[in-house]
Amino acid sequence: MNDEKTPEYRGFEYKLRFAVSIPRAWAEFLRTVALQHYDVWCRESAKAGVVNGLCNTARDLEYSSSFPVEWRDLDLLAKIMEQAHYHVTSELLKARAMEIDVWIRHAKGWLVEREEALVKWDTEQVSPMPIRTLASKE
Repeated sequence: MNDEKTPEYRGFEYKLRFAVSIPRAWAEFLRTVALQHYDVWCRESAKAGVVNGLCNTARDLEYSSSFPVEWRDLDLLAKIMEQAHYHVTSELLKARAMEIDVWIRHAKGWLVEREEALVKWDTEQVSPMPIRTLASKE
């Protein structure tokens, strides 16, 4: 019996994250650009979001550590960096912006590759989960 008011459990989904520690110069550059961004989410990320987390865990700080970054964080960083290219005039900062852009593109690719490998492994190792409801006796 399938009651329309009970949830169905159809399987598992995975959320992949990188443990990242970027150079302090990159983190400060991202913070500067994010704080000047037209979008409120980008500005907020510099105060209490992914950019702030990357600044707090930069690898060349005295007590560096790593910060968990997922696809949507990388997407937000890419949006922040789009603005940087319009406002940066120094050749040094343009080069830094390009390095960060390349890293973001590669990181997105690595996440996709890892997710595809995980899904492939999961489907090979685990038999498909039957649809279950709270009313199921299985």
